[in-house]
Amino acid sequence: NFTVGGSNQFAYTAVRNVSEKPGGIYNPLFIYGGVGLGKTHLMQSAGNVYQDQGMVVLYTTAEQLLNEFLRHLRNNTMESFKDKYRKCDALLVDDVQFFSNKDSIQEEFFHTFEALQSLNKQIILTADKHPKKIGGLEKRLQSRFEKGLVADIQPPELETKIAIIKKKCEINKVILSQEIINYIATVIDSNVREIEGILSKLHAYSQLMHIDIDLNFTKNI
Repeated sequence: NFTVGGSNQFAYTAVRNVSEKPGGIYNPLFIYGGVGLGKTHLMQSAGNVYQDQGMVVLYTTAEQLLNEFLRHLRNNTMESFKDKYRKCDALLVDDVQFFSNKDSIQEEFFHTFEALQSLNKQIILTADKHPKKIGGLEKRLQSRFEKGLVADIQPPELETKIAIIKKKCEINKVILSQEIINYIATVIDSNVREIEGILSKLHAYSQLMHIDIDLNFTKNI
C-alpha cells in the first residue's frame, strides 16, 4: 500500500527489483531521505516478500544492532552473534547513520557485510543522508554502501500528498471531502507520519465529540 509519486518512484522501483532478484547487481541497496518519507516501509516490504519465499530475513535498526553486539561482546558470545547475522538470506538495517564514530561496530559490520556479499545475500540499508555525507563513517564502509545502488526519497509533492491522504483515509476508514484532503495536503510539509497523526486526531475528535468533519473543524484541529 505504498503510495508512489515522482518523489519516491526511483526508490520504489529499486526495491521492487531487489524483491524479485535478491543478491543481484543492486546489492547493497541503500535508501536515504528525511524522516517519515517511507524508507522503512519500502525496506520491510522487501523483507515481507523474502519471507513469503521462505528466505531467512533479519531486520534491525543500527542502534539495536550495536546494543546486541555490545551485549555479546560482554558475554563472550560473539560466535553466536556472527552466526546469526552471517547466516541469513537477507539483512535489512535501518538508520545506519547511527554507526557514526562507533569504531567497534563498524569493524564488525564490515566483516558481516563482506561475508554476506560473498554469498550473494541481499543487504538493504537506510539512512537519513547519502553515504558520502555520513560523518564518522569509515571509508571502506562508505565505499561498500555505494557499491550497489543508492536511491533517495524526496519529500512528496502536492499530488503525491493528496494520494497518500486518500490511501490513509481508505485504510483507516476516515471519510473526508476532497476540499479537506486538499487543505491537509497544503498545510503539511512532507512527513507522512505527520499526515497519519492529523488523520487520527481528526477521526478521534469526530468520534469522541460526535462532530462531523468539515473544513472549519479541520482548520481548528
